[in-house]
Amino acid sequence: MKIDLKAWLGLVLIAAGLTMSLHYFNNPVQRYINEKYPWSTAAKEVDVRKSIRKNLIRGLKKYKRKWRRRTINRVVNVLYTGQKKYKIHANIILGIISIESRYRVYAIGRNRRSSDWGLTQINDINWYRLSRVSHRILRKKKIYYHRTSKYDIATNIMNCYVYLNWSRSVLKKKRDFRLKRWIQSYNTGISGSVSKKRGYVIARFKYWNKFVFAMKNYRLFYTAQVL
Repeated sequence: MKIDLKAWLGLVLIAAGLTMSLHYFNNPVQRYINEKYPWSTAAKEVDVRKSIRKNLIRGLKKYKRKWRRRTINRVVNVLYTGQKKYKIHANIILGIISIESRYRVYAIGRNRRSSDWGLTQINDINWYRLSRVSHRILRKKKIYYHRTSKYDIATNIMNCYVYLNWSRSVLKKKRDFRLKRWIQSYNTGISGSVSKKRGYVIARFKYWNKFVFAMKNYRLFYTAQVL
């Protein structure tokens, strides 16, 4: 069987042209993968990082916070790392940050017997347990963090990822995992997310409404789906 060299070269050029056009003219399939499954191997790291940066800056502008470029780069790096490792969308973390601290790095919330610290308002009770895991991940990825400061941005955000991953696994073991209950458990705890007491019910309702409002306000809610 003879191979027509001109026809073969023509097919190669056509294929190359299609590939280039999909790359430069914003391939909708690639965009869908980047937004819906940013942790997958098919997602482009550069595009995913750009999306995280854009959404982070949108939140900072909304609450009129001014961060240094170096701080923004570090936060993007931590968000991308946590998203890749735990398959939890970075938009969910940004939504929680907007509710808990409104992007105030030195936010502190006082409770009866404990306090909540930093961007994601991690409680004293969980801080050291979560930080041991977070610091191990940050060291492996060579991301700078402060060992003892509860306001440290990198540790705070990674702690949020670690806690959400743990609560997701607990709810799945109980066969009671739902996105709404999962998000609510960040505020009320696992027991509080299923409790029928009036105080917990009201707290869950308010927290979920705040989360939905934050996500819609960022125009990010449709991307915050979890497998």
